[in-house]
Amino acid sequence: MATLQDYRNERLRKLGEIKALGINPYPAKSARTHNNADIALKFNKLEGQNVTLVGRIKNIRKMGKIGFIVLEDFSGKIQLFLHEDILTSKNRENSEVKFSEIPLLDTGDFIEATGQVIKTKTGEISVQPTVIRILTKALRPMPLGHEEFSDKEQRLRRRYVDLNVNKEVKERFIRRSKFWQATRQFLLDEGFIEINVPVLEH
Repeated sequence: MATLQDYRNERLRKLGEIKALGINPYPAKSARTHNNADIALKFNKLEGQNVTLVGRIKNIRKMGKIGFIVLEDFSGKIQLFLHEDILTSKNRENSEVKFSEIPLLDTGDFIEATGQVIKTKTGEISVQPTVIRILTKALRPMPLGHEEFSDKEQRLRRRYVDLNVNKEVKERFIRRSKFWQATRQFLLDEGFIEINVPVLEH
């Protein structure tokens, strides 16, 4: 059975291949036009248009000339429908990978995908990329789910993993953040508190 170190070594090998291709696996900039939830909510308006999405790979598979990636961002998940004849852009200076290099990607990696909003033959709302950029190569696999990452002490010590694995924890953090943001705004609007910005003397 493969160990965590085995998985890490395999990802390091892929990282080496990516760098050997002249691809920067950790570019500094990305340009998102929509979040994942927008695609489903505004499908009638966006169908046929080009969009750019950013997120973490939750699932990936390649079969002959086609492939599928489940991409997740803060708003939810969406399917990327890959086709060898359409995913053709490979600008190395822009950290782009071509179709044949999809196996160099893994679950947990962050990518940017630019392509057309479509509906597949099975009725799945998807994005069909012409460009995929790698944004971050993950060197450790994410736990598969709550059952694999349920130890309370580990969850507290590794909050960054807990937030990615346990959906209800992430949603609770978001609700709390929105509550405190609304509370602060109310107190500011009513004059109960003030924000004093210090003036720097030259």
